[in-house]
Amino acid sequence: MRSELRIERLRPRTLTARLVVTAVVLVAVVSLLIAAIATVAIRTSLMQRLDADVLSSVQRVGDGDRDQGRRSPRPITTNQGPGTLIAAVTPGTSSSTATKNSSGVVLTEESGGQRQLSGEALHELAEVPVDGRVHAVRLS
Repeated sequence: MRSELRIERLRPRTLTARLVVTAVVLVAVVSLLIAAIATVAIRTSLMQRLDADVLSSVQRVGDGDRDQGRRSPRPITTNQGPGTLIAAVTPGTSSSTATKNSSGVVLTEESGGQRQLSGEALHELAEVPVDGRVHAVRLS
């Protein structure tokens, strides 16, 4: 009986109150739907832009795999943004072999400036699986 009284007190009694509650609920639901749709649309757009930027960067630095997997010539570092990591590594090698057979640079702010990657960083890159999937790697 008491719970029924509490529920009765919480229910809007007048038509105006019921209409206001309905309008507030509808506005909240519509706002959530718009936010969800906008989030998905922006995420999709940003992911497509990132994919295009990465592909463009790869094509600017190398030959776009026109060598069909054979060792390509020295990478072209022009038209790349600062902080771009460019590396040619031999997968699954030891640290000493990775240093000898692999090379890599990170482009710096100066015009034509590059910082060589350490042997440890090259070894960490060589350990990344070549499976066509994205892998996060934190280089030391």
